Amino acid sequence: MMNLFNRPNAFMIGASVFALVATPAFAAGETAAESAEPAAAAAAEAPAPEKTGEKVLVLPYQPIFRSVEQRKVATATNLLNKELQEKDGIVVIRGAVANGHAGEVPSLDAAKAAMKQAAEAEAKRDIEAAIAARKSAIEALEKSASAIEDPAMYLRAHHDLARVLMWAAEDAEAKKVLDTVARMDPSFELPPEEFSRLYRRWFLAAATAAMKDKSGELFVKSGLPGAKIYLDGREMDVAPVVLQNAVPGKHLLTAEVEGVPRYGGIVDVKGGKKTTFTVSFGGSVGGDSVGDVADAIAANALPKAAVKSAVMAGKSAGAKYVVAGGLAKDEDHFNVHTMVVDVNSGAVQHLRVVNFDLELLTAEADVFQIVGAIDESVKGFKGSPAVATIEKRIRTQSTVNEVDAAPAKLDRRGRIKDNDRKKDDKRRVFKPLTGGTIIIKDEEE
Repeated sequence: MMNLFNRPNAFMIGASVFALVATPAFAAGETAAESAEPAAAAAAEAPAPEKTGEKVLVLPYQPIFRSVEQRKVATATNLLNKELQEKDGIVVIRGAVANGHAGEVPSLDAAKAAMKQAAEAEAKRDIEAAIAARKSAIEALEKSASAIEDPAMYLRAHHDLARVLMWAAEDAEAKKVLDTVARMDPSFELPPEEFSRLYRRWFLAAATAAMKDKSGELFVKSGLPGAKIYLDGREMDVAPVVLQNAVPGKHLLTAEVEGVPRYGGIVDVKGGKKTTFTVSFGGSVGGDSVGDVADAIAANALPKAAVKSAVMAGKSAGAKYVVAGGLAKDEDHFNVHTMVVDVNSGAVQHLRVVNFDLELLTAEADVFQIVGAIDESVKGFKGSPAVATIEKRIRTQSTVNEVDAAPAKLDRRGRIKDNDRKKDDKRRVFKPLTGGTIIIKDEEE
C-alpha cells in the first residue's frame, strides 16, 4: 500500500489534482478576488424577489379633533409603514402619495408663448392681436393652474389685459377685468413705469368697490389629508378650513400635500353665501376617497359612509385590506387607534389601542404591537359595519378651522392705501384704422 505521507512528490501531485478540481480557473495574472468581482456585481444587479402576501393599503394616521401635532402624526404613520413592510405575508401599499401615473404634467409653456406674442403685438401697435393674445394667456394659465408657482403671474396677466383694453379705448371691458383682478388682490403693486396714474386710479376705484361688497365664505375640503390651502397666493390653513370674509368673485385656489403634485384651480366666491369646494388631487394612491376617510377619523368616527370610502380607496389601489387610524392626546400619552377594513366585505375591525409616549421616544418599539395586531386581523378577520366612536375619552370639538381670508389694507375712508394720487391727464389710446395702421392719442378723452 502506498504511503502518501512518506512520498512527498505523490502528495504534491494529488494536492494539485484536488486544487484543479476544487478551485475555479483564473485567467493569466488574475487573482481570486478579481475573479469574484463580476459575480458579486451580477448578484447586486439581480432584482430582489417580489414580496408576496395580502396587499394592504396603509392610509396616514389622523389627529383626532386636532389634539396631536401633525408632525407627530406623520412620524407615527412612517413608523407603521416601515415596520409593516418587514412583516412576512403582508405587502404594504402606501396611500395618499403620488402613484406615478398622474398623466400629462401641467405646463405654462402655452401661457408664456401667448404673453410673448402679446408683447410683440403691443410693440408693433397691433392692439387687436395683443388683446387676443392676452386673453389666451389667461385661459392657458387657468387651464394649467396647478403649474402656477407664483400667483403674481396670474394677477399680472389680468392687469396686462386690462391695460391693453384701456389702450384700445374699450373702457367698459377694461374696468370689468380690473374688477375681477381687484377682488383677488386689491393691494397688488403696479410698476408706475408700466401702468399710468389713470390706470392705477381705475384699479383703486375697482378695489375700493370690491372691498365694500358683502363678503362670502368658502369651505375648502380636500381629497387628501394634510392639504395646505392658499388663496391668491396667501396661505390660509390646512383643510378642512372655512375661509371667512372672502371677497366675492373669482380666486386662484392652490393646495399642497407632500409627495403629491400641487393642485391649482379657479373658485368663485358668492357674496353673502357659503360655498363648499373639494380639492381633488390626481394621480394619488387611493384616490380622493382617502380624504373622506381622513375627515371621518379626525371627527372621531368611522361611519358606514367612511367605510365605503375606504373600500373605494382599497379597490383603487388594488388592496384587499385598508389600514387607517388616528391619534388622540391623553394626560401623559397618545392613544393610537388603528382600524382594518376588509375591502371585499366592507367590514371594519377596531384593533386594540396602543399607547405612545408624548415625545414618541418608545414609539419605534410600541409600533410592533400594532403590526402584530394587523397581522392577526388579516389572518382571521372579524369586523363590524362601522365604528361609532373611536376615542371615548376625548372632548368633542370642531375639526374645521376658520381663518380670515379678507385681503385688508383699507384706510379710514374705506379706500386701499395708496400714496400716489396725483392727477394724471395723460392717456394713450390706440385705435386701428383701415389698412391696419394705428393712431396714438395722448390726451384723456
